[in-house]
Amino acid sequence: MELQPLHYVIRTADRAKTVEFYTKTLRMKILRHEEFSDPCKAMCNGKTMVGYGPEKTHFVIEVVYNYGVTKYDLGTYFGAFTIKSHDVYESARDKSRADGEFVCRRDCNGYLFCIFNTPKDSYQDPFCKLALNVKNIKKSVAYYSKFDEATVEYASPTSATFHFPDSDFDLELVELRDQAFLSGSGCGRLAFAVPTDLLLHYQEKFSSTEGKILNNITSLETPGKATVEVLILADPDGHEICIVGREGFMQLCAMDPKGAELFNNAIQEERELRLIAESFGA
Repeated sequence: MELQPLHYVIRTADRAKTVEFYTKTLRMKILRHEEFSDPCKAMCNGKTMVGYGPEKTHFVIEVVYNYGVTKYDLGTYFGAFTIKSHDVYESARDKSRADGEFVCRRDCNGYLFCIFNTPKDSYQDPFCKLALNVKNIKKSVAYYSKFDEATVEYASPTSATFHFPDSDFDLELVELRDQAFLSGSGCGRLAFAVPTDLLLHYQEKFSSTEGKILNNITSLETPGKATVEVLILADPDGHEICIVGREGFMQLCAMDPKGAELFNNAIQEERELRLIAESFGA
C-alpha cells in the first residue's frame, strides 16, 4: 500500500469535553498527546490523537487545540464520520429507544458521527468513512482521482466514494445543492502517508490541478525524534490535505502508553492557570 489514510484533524475550543465524548461515548483511546507552550508549526498549542488502534493500522482523529480560542465555526464543509461497531453503537445510542440500524451523535463542536450497529469483528478498524461536502462533484472527483491507488467505489450525480486498498477507510464526497458551502474557522485537514520518495511525484502531479499547493515539501523536525517530510495541498474547495513521508512519520505515530496521563496533566495545568488568571481579574 503506497497511499495510506492516516487521520483527520479537527479543531476544538473545549478539548476536555471533546476527548471525553470520544473516549467515553465513542469508546476511542487516547493514542498520544503533545503540548506546546508556543504554537508549533501546525499553529496549535496541543494535539491529541484518538482512535481505535495505532495509526500505523487505523484511521484516527487528531484533536487540535489553541489556548484562548473560545469558539470555532464549523461551516458546512464537513459531512460526517462513519463508525461501524456494535459496541460503540450500544455506548452511543439512546437506551430508552428500540434498537435500530444506526444512531447519529454530534460532539460539542458539531462534528457528526454516524454509528452503525455492525456485528463484532466485521471490520479491523471501526472508523471506516469520512464524508466531506463539496461545491462541484465532477471537479472534486477529477481532483481526488489523481491520488494513486484511490478508486471510485460508488458514484452518483451528487456524490462519490473513494476506497483505498488494504484499508477499511473510505472518503465520500457529497455535492451541496440546498445550502451554501461555508468552510468556517474550524476547517479540518485530511492526512495520508506515502513512501518519502513519492512526495515529489505528488507535488509535481498536483501543481497543475485546480487545487493549490499550500506548502511545498518541507522537513518538520521534532527534537530527539524522526524528521518528517510534509507536503500540504488544498482541493478545489479548500479542503486541506497533508501528505507525509511514511518512513519518518511511522516512527512518530507510535502509541504512547503515557498519552492519557499527559493529556490529563495538560487539562489540569490549564485549569489551574485559568483559576490563577481569574483571581487576578485577567
